[in-house]
Amino acid sequence: MIRATFSAENNTIDVRLPKSWADLDDAELRLVYQAMATVSEEALPYTLFRILAGVRQTREGIVPGKWKLSIRTNAGLKYVYVTPTQIAEQAKCLDFVYTAGDVPVRVAKIGKGAAVDAQLRGVAFGDWLRVENLYQGYLSSQNVESLVAATCILYPGFRGKTLTQAEVLNILNWLVQVKALFARTFSRFFRPVATTEATEAPNMLETMNNQIRALTGGDVTKEEVILATDCWRALTELDCKAREAEELNAAMAKNKD
Repeated sequence: MIRATFSAENNTIDVRLPKSWADLDDAELRLVYQAMATVSEEALPYTLFRILAGVRQTREGIVPGKWKLSIRTNAGLKYVYVTPTQIAEQAKCLDFVYTAGDVPVRVAKIGKGAAVDAQLRGVAFGDWLRVENLYQGYLSSQNVESLVAATCILYPGFRGKTLTQAEVLNILNWLVQVKALFARTFSRFFRPVATTEATEAPNMLETMNNQIRALTGGDVTKEEVILATDCWRALTELDCKAREAEELNAAMAKNKD
């Protein structure tokens, strides 16, 4: 994507850098994850500015205290002189890469695997439970095999045995974004537990069984259908059940008074 526009009338270049993960196209997203995986923290801001603005530093026409940069614009390659301070100011809008964000984005393909919908629409509830279980497993063990298994679900057709660090960042960031979206959309079901004490890691098997039981009403003959249901539909129902339980508890508390 060319993000720089040249104005012949004013002899200026306007560079419109992305301000969020959602502003990146697929090629840019890949480049950002690759940079985050390979470049030092100190060099990352300039590297991101360079790859997203379409900039290259040249050695010709050096001016003391300034860099000569070539920039890809809508009118072809143009040259400008800038100070390191000017680049640092321009790169500030790229600080969004230091937080996951809450709008799901992901690279379109890993190997031969094509990604499912970024918001997991159309993904079976059973697949979501498996991905969540694998994600929690990775957080507790840091075993990349858990993320490889999750990638096989999120990228049908993926048959790899391992992931690059850039691909690991893609999977982790995507799942954090999805979980933020789900927490916002299904706020009653994903209501955080208020506590002042340290809590143990969740028992994922127990959590999964409780969710399945809530949807089947304890009828095991319905499990296969429930697990094949779109996860958004299943989570909508779980959110409604959480709301009903909340209202019932409030009514019971009121009657006690």
